[in-house]
Amino acid sequence: MGRTFKNYNFGNSWLELCEVVERLKPTPRWKIVKWLRPLENRVKINSDSSFAEGKVRIGGVVRYHTGDMIMAYSIPTICSSNNLAEAQATLFGVQWCMHLGYINCDLEMDSLVVAEMLNHSINLKMKESIDALSQIMLQLNCIVSHCFKEANRTADSLVKFVAILVDPCMYFDWQSLPRCVV
Repeated sequence: MGRTFKNYNFGNSWLELCEVVERLKPTPRWKIVKWLRPLENRVKINSDSSFAEGKVRIGGVVRYHTGDMIMAYSIPTICSSNNLAEAQATLFGVQWCMHLGYINCDLEMDSLVVAEMLNHSINLKMKESIDALSQIMLQLNCIVSHCFKEANRTADSLVKFVAILVDPCMYFDWQSLPRCVV
């Protein structure tokens, strides 16, 4: 090993070598992932999409700062990429909030790429969709953030439910959601 790793000191004995190797083991890190409520007087839009086998599905949920659901949606749609599907899912939620007068919105999605595009970068292939979202966000007080899939479970479940739908569905209370979502 000394010949292969010339710049690394393995010590002079087998015991020292074993100690070096033990220190090289990765230390596991854990992170608690959960959905966090928005601040008071804000609503949170969690959106998600699925882009597979030529089928595109978008879904999401809008909630008050108390965690109570305002509206959820499951919609089959058409688009050309997974990132565009994520943008469409967010656009639907944002447009709905704007039309109903919810101006303080937290947008949360598990697509880091789309979250970054909305926060500060441009993708020419998605310019039209990102510009549409950005224009609405200028009228609202929006904060965009990325979340892990585990914190986006409801939106993810709504997207999976769309697989068996032909028409768009909207829900306005937890009891009306399909069993597979709750």
